[in-house]
Amino acid sequence: MKLDPSIKEEVVGLLNRLFKIEQEIANLWEFHPDNPDAIDIVSEFDKLQREATSIEAYFQENGIEFKEEEG
Repeated sequence: MKLDPSIKEEVVGLLNRLFKIEQEIANLWEFHPDNPDAIDIVSEFDKLQREATSIEAYFQENGIEFKEEEG
């Protein structure tokens, strides 16, 4: 099927948007209450906070400092 260039551009844009939406749906499904294998967001959040604190403590204990970039 041959499409008019302006329609083709619109179709490509819509397909790209559809792919982004489908990816977002897949990402959200990981946490959806109807998903029997859903990630427990509270426990995942707590786990990541503990891990971040551990890494930050390692840096501090070893005198590793990072300068913020001025921008």
